Amino acid sequence: MAIQLKRNRENLPGFREHGKILMAVTFHRDWPMFGTWPGRGLPQKTPVENLYMVGDRALPPGYFASSGCARTAQIVAEDIANRIEPKP
Repeated sequence: MAIQLKRNRENLPGFREHGKILMAVTFHRDWPMFGTWPGRGLPQKTPVENLYMVGDRALPPGYFASSGCARTAQIVAEDIANRIEPKP
């Protein structure tokens, strides 16, 4: 936790004044197999503009493991491509 807090302060301008750690997850022994149950993933979009959830905690229905992680990245990339006009 202390190492992550130091990294946040070093890499995120204004974190010391305005930042807050809402959750710090720790694991003992092995990492968990999956971040969530299949079909119960979080949505990729968040209430914060341009902030997305990707990975095994945000799996869309019908996906799991690595293919699910890749699919979340694809969904986010498609959303960004549809919202932002390319510069000439």
